[in-house]
This record gives sequence, C-alpha cells and structure tokens, in this order.
Amino acid sequence: MYYDEVDDVLAAAAYLRGLSDVDPHRIFVAGHSVGGTMTMLAALSSRTFRAAAAFSGSPDQILYVKLAPGAKERAPFNYNDERELVMRSPLAFAAYVKCPLRIYYGSDEPQFEFTSARTAEIARAHGQDVRVVVEKGNHDTHLASSIPDSIKFFESFR
Repeated sequence: MYYDEVDDVLAAAAYLRGLSDVDPHRIFVAGHSVGGTMTMLAALSSRTFRAAAAFSGSPDQILYVKLAPGAKERAPFNYNDERELVMRSPLAFAAYVKCPLRIYYGSDEPQFEFTSARTAEIARAHGQDVRVVVEKGNHDTHLASSIPDSIKFFESFR
C-alpha cells in the first residue's frame, strides 16, 4: 500500500528513459485514485519526471485509514503504527516535491479538500509549482475534464 510500489513507478520511468525514441527530459507521470497517490509519491521520490498529475489521490493516509470504508482491512501493515501511515503520506513530505505537480479531485470529493490544499501550500512555501485543481464531479466523473486539463499542463513543458 503505497510503499514498494513507488519502486515500480520509478523502474517504469527508468525503462522509458532508456528507449531511443523517448526524450528522457520529457517523462511525465499521472494516475487516478491509488495511482494518484502513487503519482504524488513518485514526484517526491525522483527528479525523473518533468511534471506530474494526480487524480483523486489521498495525500494523507492517516485520515484515509481512519475514514475510508474498508481501508483498515486493506492495509497490509499495522495501521496503529503512525509511522507506517506517515511514510505513505505525500502530505508529510510535501516540502520535497521534485517536479511541477497538479493535484486534481472532484467537487463531490470533500475528503480531499484540506489535505490537497495543505500539500500544495507546503510545497509552494518551498518554491515548488504545486497547485490543486477542483473539477466538477465525483471520484470518476471529474476525469472527463481533469485529464484533458492535465494534458494541456504537460504540453506546456515543450
């Protein structure tokens, strides 16, 4: 749950960087839900990515495990150990974002409002280009506008 999987994201990026038809300076990362959280963690873990777009990812696993239905049952670790939750929380390391990041979520997902805003606020206080974008919709329906917006964001890095 958001730990060793970051290595998989970084390995995929390393593979792409090694391809002759890929510009190693224009590798982007994006993901939805669990993939959104993985995107934020990848943006914290490596300078490989030119920019990142997280869709409905959870910046704070402490709140996620406390509030999300079934989260405790899915946690493959001792969720009573706060260190296990903090190490999986992009919010805890927001000062160290290594690339421009957009954090998208739907207007019907109020659970992401505070933690996403706080993540962006901390990152910006440390000179990083991190913004929150709230699009109309729920966990899935906001993607119809969020994904095209993220593509425009990525295209701005030509």
